[in-house]
Amino acid sequence: MKKIFFIFFFSYLMLTAQHACIEKYRNDTLIEKTNFNQNGKITEKLERIITPSVYHVVKSKYEYTSDGLLASIKVIQDEIEQMSISYMYDDQKRLVRTKYYSKGKFQGREVAIYEGDVLVKEIRFGPTYTEWEKEYSYDTNGLLIKKTIFFYQDSTHVKKQQHYYTYKNGRLFKDSSLVDDSMQSVTEYTYDTKGRLIRKEIKFDTGNNVVFEYRYKGKENFPFYELEKHGNYIMRENHKKYNKKGETIKEITIEYRNYKDDMKPIKATYTFKYYDF
Repeated sequence: MKKIFFIFFFSYLMLTAQHACIEKYRNDTLIEKTNFNQNGKITEKLERIITPSVYHVVKSKYEYTSDGLLASIKVIQDEIEQMSISYMYDDQKRLVRTKYYSKGKFQGREVAIYEGDVLVKEIRFGPTYTEWEKEYSYDTNGLLIKKTIFFYQDSTHVKKQQHYYTYKNGRLFKDSSLVDDSMQSVTEYTYDTKGRLIRKEIKFDTGNNVVFEYRYKGKENFPFYELEKHGNYIMRENHKKYNKKGETIKEITIEYRNYKDDMKPIKATYTFKYYDF
């Protein structure tokens, strides 16, 4: 349930278009419906999870403070509350505490620590012990250059993960990931002359590289074609069409499920409908 929730949570939380409702269809079947208030904030999202053996309706409800800040999210599946998250802010409207509950039971809280205007540390406290800590470092331009994550088990340190970020012309160029000081992967980003991301390559220490490619039309800043490739094998293709506002109105996804070409690709067509107030 958590995995399903976070996928659509991060996909929709930052959407600010002034619509009353957005509907998403998969092969002409309604699978998602997102409602907004007059300020462009999400108030409710319905998702239908349909497989040959499973049918669920997942409802997410969003509430806000008087200042318009996100106060809480409740996730309800088949009329039963599965998860809730509450948010607390300081007097500068910065997020300082997040609490998580699963079926009414406390699961943990996250605390954010600032130095001046800069986030420097986050701590995740589980029901019984500290689960992880994140520390952030920045350059003189305020760009994040290092993130260190300490993982704990029963409050005992068990693993350290680090990310080192490199920039060119103010754009992220490289993300080097280490675990316990051993290199695990390097992610490199390539941009065109207009500053649009056209390639992202993840190079693992095992040699199994993953590549994402993006293509654009004319001066548009939204990719009409996306490609995911593992080694020499194409795993996924996305074809997108936008309206004049830059909103996705159609997306065709093709997934390749194996490496031997002995199974037909799985193709799905998604369409989006926008309704104004």
